[in-house]
Amino acid sequence: HEVSDIDLLRIKKESHNGIDFFSNFMFFCTKRENKNRWIEKTPENLYHLELIFENWPNAKFIHGIRDFKDTYASWKTKNKGSLKELNVETFVDRVQSSYQGINHLLGTCNKQYIETKYEELVDDPKNTIARILDFLDEPLVDGIENYKGNSDEYRKVKEIIKKESSTSMALQKPIFKSSIGRWKTILSQKEVDIIDSKLGDISRTLGY
Repeated sequence: HEVSDIDLLRIKKESHNGIDFFSNFMFFCTKRENKNRWIEKTPENLYHLELIFENWPNAKFIHGIRDFKDTYASWKTKNKGSLKELNVETFVDRVQSSYQGINHLLGTCNKQYIETKYEELVDDPKNTIARILDFLDEPLVDGIENYKGNSDEYRKVKEIIKKESSTSMALQKPIFKSSIGRWKTILSQKEVDIIDSKLGDISRTLGY
């Protein structure tokens, strides 16, 4: 985040605990960039929604969702790092565990929670982004859906973590649709059956 040691130490001294430090740190970065809000996209935030809304009562949670079979197909083809030993049973367990605390929210929308389908974002970026910005009470920027790709994040992430990141690599490309339905050529029938049988109820609730 390009925060100096001096500023970091000052923020730590002004903070009473870890949550307070994180909030002060993000506020510092937001103010420095003359922005009105900050966003934090760690997937594990799903486990901590109660804590998030308790400490940031004005927070808004955007839940990005995707066909579980395509999600697993993506993980399966990467097959490296923390995903190397991942099998379909482990994948199902992770999904069920991550959604356990938010079952009451799935398929709903309120002032603090909204769901956005990956497929809709790819197929109809303008209207999908407009819906998200309306949820955030932010104006729609003309042409925001015309993403052509950017290498800045890829270079920055690679410099910091010293290895390739599939997420930042994808950001170098324009919006592409080739990942939708890719599971049909990647997953075995057994894997499809396991995902459908164990995650089918959640999928239907999410509109799949």
